[in-house]
Amino acid sequence: MNAFLGEKDGFAVGPTIKPKTMGIWVLPTNIRASDNSTIVLMDTEGFFGSDVAEAYDAKIFALTTLLSSHLVYSSIKLIDQSAVDYLELLARRTQLFQLKNAALNNLSEEQLDVPSFLKGEDFPDFTWVVKDFIQDLDGASPQSWLEEYLDGNRDSGIEGMDGTLKDIFKSVNCHTMFIPSTNKNDLRDLSKLSAEDFTEDFASDLQALKTSVIQNLGSKRMSDGRKMNGSSFAMMLQFLVQSSNQDIFPSVPSLWNSWIQSLVETAYRDANSNYKNKMEKLLSLGAPPSEEEFLSHHNTYRDDSQHLYRNLLFDFQSLYQDGIPNLMKEISEKFSNFEERNKEKIRKVIADKRREVRENFAALMDELHLPTAPKNIINKFRSSNGLDVFEDALKKYGSSKYYIEALSDLKGEVEGIRDKVILKNLDRIKNKLGEVSDVMSRKYEDIMNKLTLVAMAPVKLVKSAEEAVISAKSHASEYLKNQSHSWIEELEEFSAHIALVEVFSS
Repeated sequence: MNAFLGEKDGFAVGPTIKPKTMGIWVLPTNIRASDNSTIVLMDTEGFFGSDVAEAYDAKIFALTTLLSSHLVYSSIKLIDQSAVDYLELLARRTQLFQLKNAALNNLSEEQLDVPSFLKGEDFPDFTWVVKDFIQDLDGASPQSWLEEYLDGNRDSGIEGMDGTLKDIFKSVNCHTMFIPSTNKNDLRDLSKLSAEDFTEDFASDLQALKTSVIQNLGSKRMSDGRKMNGSSFAMMLQFLVQSSNQDIFPSVPSLWNSWIQSLVETAYRDANSNYKNKMEKLLSLGAPPSEEEFLSHHNTYRDDSQHLYRNLLFDFQSLYQDGIPNLMKEISEKFSNFEERNKEKIRKVIADKRREVRENFAALMDELHLPTAPKNIINKFRSSNGLDVFEDALKKYGSSKYYIEALSDLKGEVEGIRDKVILKNLDRIKNKLGEVSDVMSRKYEDIMNKLTLVAMAPVKLVKSAEEAVISAKSHASEYLKNQSHSWIEELEEFSAHIALVEVFSS
């Protein structure tokens, strides 16, 4: 195998009588087959190992045969009848393993989905390699030498299983190989040999073998005709090994559908959980995403779950295509539920911010010292109504109908708070003007009472009364200034002045 690879350390080779290879060893290579598939080599332990039953050999042979595109069997120095008989027995047992519950021509509709290499329709090519061969074939070819043994073994004694290896495998070939070295120490540990150390005959035989094996080599095919890839190879290997370890070889083909069903259910469940878990995590974060962000996340998670579903099915196109409509339907149903939950969170975030802005603005307006100039209320409203805070904090929800409605309602609420403060301020101004009126009246009455105590001409009395009005007005203005009512300065030209005139004209 290492010589086939052109490497020293591909597979372990021991210098002692104890075998190195146990079970099946798998090694991917950089070699390409004729259909550009990557060649994967499998090396198995030899037959008749110590403490190994025939059933174990049968399982190793069946697994290797079913997964191989080309099966190479090697013997040392010769072909003997017992080896031919044993190989034919193992090959027939592999067929029986495939067809335990149904004959090849009586497969049910459900079994038609079983990959061809599990139905006996795709046995690999077979090459018998005789190593360390130095004998004379008396003019015969290695191929005719092998066929001599095969043609003498046509009756198997098993109904429906008559024939030879030629009737079981796609093709049967034979190659002989000279010894790789004439040095005893080199032959004891072949892992130390490089390609340059090989004998010329061995190197020639090796090249002929590689050409024969690789020239028509192609990937195994799945039930829908697609080439087996790495993931499907791994799945088939796992399936067959599990079946072997459960000692249910004869019934494996009938379990194929249940295996596939289990595979589909697991992939379906995992893909669903993938979408659900990601959406749950999204909604568990602080602020909910906007409706546009939520839809974008949904599309990403849906595509991720679809991709996961396909990967979990090892690119089995038919299984994936059959299951994807139901998966998309269920994800769509989950999306509707998650979408409503997200909208509810958006509504709550917007409502909470609206209440916070409204309450903060109301508190700011309560801090105003009334009465005050009306322009102070207007300026306070313009600078501190909180609408800009609301818009900045929730701008990512700007296209949401909940945001649009809440912003409109908030504008009405803060304007209502402003208008209430304006009305309250006017009432305070009126009250304060009433106080001014009382102050002026008392001052005027006090001046006039003093004047009436002195006899004077009517003309002079009228003039004194006019002066009393001016004095009362001056006294009232001073009274307001002493109380630090700055708003009076803005009212002097209209309301306050008019109010004072109205008081005294009466």
